Amino acid sequence: MKKHNFTGILTLGFLLFSFYGFLRYASPVREAVGASLGLVSRVLIPSLFPTMVISSLFIASGAAFRLGKRAEKPMRLLFDLPGEAASPLLLGLIGGYPIGAKSTLSLYASGGLTSDEAERLLFFSNNAGPAFLLLSVGLTLYSSWEVGFLLFFSHLLAAFTLAFLSRFIPHPRSHEKRNVPSAPSPSFSAAFTSSVASSALSLLNLAAFVVFFSAVICVLRECGLLPRTAMLLSRLSGLSRETAEGLLSGLIEMTGGLTRISAASGDLSEKLILSSFLLGWAGLSVHFQALSFQGEKPVSFRFYFIGKLLHGLLSAFYTFLFTRLFPVSVPAAVTFPLSFPSFPSPGTFLLFSLLCSLVFIFPLVSEKKL
Repeated sequence: MKKHNFTGILTLGFLLFSFYGFLRYASPVREAVGASLGLVSRVLIPSLFPTMVISSLFIASGAAFRLGKRAEKPMRLLFDLPGEAASPLLLGLIGGYPIGAKSTLSLYASGGLTSDEAERLLFFSNNAGPAFLLLSVGLTLYSSWEVGFLLFFSHLLAAFTLAFLSRFIPHPRSHEKRNVPSAPSPSFSAAFTSSVASSALSLLNLAAFVVFFSAVICVLRECGLLPRTAMLLSRLSGLSRETAEGLLSGLIEMTGGLTRISAASGDLSEKLILSSFLLGWAGLSVHFQALSFQGEKPVSFRFYFIGKLLHGLLSAFYTFLFTRLFPVSVPAAVTFPLSFPSFPSPGTFLLFSLLCSLVFIFPLVSEKKL
């Protein structure tokens, strides 16, 4: 009873604070909402929407289910999870936030995972996608392919480290029965249209959380709470005030925090380490997006939050190592919005496209051979 009362008091306090703040600082909040909408249109939509469509098409076409059938042995050996878990893991790595959580919870809702398996898969399956890391962060914020790839490999290595560690999480053998659905086989036109429509709704959901939490951060900044906390953190850690404020705001809404850190003065490697931590942690905005995908069969998010914190710490550690082994640099003057640097050579782009195509086509070809 006491726990429920405490939660109710916190909820009421947050509502009253938000309502007062949105009215008291209406003009700055309006500007913050406009800026966040611009951020969504310039950064999130170009980098996330195409990959979200491909990820949804991967599921709708049945390729994800066919892949799961062939991934049973390696998934059991490495992560002690069924082969069906390979699809959310793969989609979380290539599709970006919040595709991994959405795919995991969808598979659990359909009976493809037990609650224990879903909770352990959430520990490492919800990740930032390569498009966001390379295009939005590397190119748009730092105007550097090198920075994008450094953050991408740090994030990827941390995700696989967590995936391997998840095998050793103590868990009782569940008596739940998995009801693996048969692979869907719709026409390509039906799968494609449904994928575009569902991706548009998911992106709208994502944008709504980004805009709302940007407004909350604006209120925290205008009332002085965020600047004072950033000043205290700056004195304790030696970070610049702008960097500290970017870190604190990024804990709530990742994209805005990354933007502030990239624009702040300070050592580049320091900013990349903090950015890598935020990319692994993802921010409360992404976490609420993940929570919104829970259906009638909710699961515990205890391992999810622990996993995201560990992901942030591991990503920051790997970025620290990489910046020492492979120093990177960015243009002397970085402004926003940026003009993109030249893209990799056509041969590199063709090879990357071929690998992505093989990942998508291989399960379909293997199914025909059977």
